[in-house]
Amino acid sequence: MEKTLHLFYEVFCELKTSKELTGEFMEVFVERLLMKKSINLLEVHILSEKLIHKRNIMLMEKEIKKYMFERSRTKIKIIERYELSELYDPEKLFLLYKDSFLLDFKERSNVEYRLVQSSEWFFDNNIITLTLEDTFLARSKSPAIKKYIEEEVYQDKFGMYVQVGFDYTLDQKEQLRQAHKMHKLELEVTSILDEVDSKTKSDSTVGTGTKEVDGNRKSASARNSETQKSNGEGSKKNSGNRNYFNQDNGFKKQRPADDPDVFYGKNCEGDIIEIKEIITVVKAYSSAVG
Repeated sequence: MEKTLHLFYEVFCELKTSKELTGEFMEVFVERLLMKKSINLLEVHILSEKLIHKRNIMLMEKEIKKYMFERSRTKIKIIERYELSELYDPEKLFLLYKDSFLLDFKERSNVEYRLVQSSEWFFDNNIITLTLEDTFLARSKSPAIKKYIEEEVYQDKFGMYVQVGFDYTLDQKEQLRQAHKMHKLELEVTSILDEVDSKTKSDSTVGTGTKEVDGNRKSASARNSETQKSNGEGSKKNSGNRNYFNQDNGFKKQRPADDPDVFYGKNCEGDIIEIKEIITVVKAYSSAVG
């Protein structure tokens, strides 16, 4: 026997809601109402052919609470079930319904919400893998998260069968420690490379300086050779007056001339004056000056 369903506003006919909220629930069916007196909870099971954002579900729960149990401690819980097009697969559904997924977890458990919010989801057909930090808390909460996603979300709400697994990664502190270690290593490598580069440049500069000194030496040697050559040519022209530089005393000394009568100095032209005449002139000059 086929169950008879009633539209949402046929069941809550006197319920007044905003235009936006009314539009969201206009074509929604109520499958059943279940009152759990032991915990003061009214469950409203609904069926929809389009996705309803969790935020609007929570707003409607407040409106029903205000309408039916304003002065009571009774809580309202809307439980959704969807009959969607076959075009929806687990991944596409998650992308469209992600915010509602997270609100579901936040309503259920703040701890699970924080774990799922910081995780990454990977899909391979009906296999879902969540990456969680490798902590005791994450591992202890994984079974509950797995069960909730597989059964209460995909299976009960959407009629999809999925398998959920986890990939545990390093926690944030460990990642920071390893990042610091890698950064320190990179600095050490950079320092070594800079030192090697500096040494290479220094060696290159010394080599260039050596080449310049050698070049200067060669140039000086060439100049000396040219000077000596020039002096040699000059000495050939002036064979009677050959001069040379005395390296010990730093002065030029003339060699005797070829004239055998000259024992010091050089030949000169003019009248010969005796030395005694020179002495007489010098004495006379000294007396006059004195």
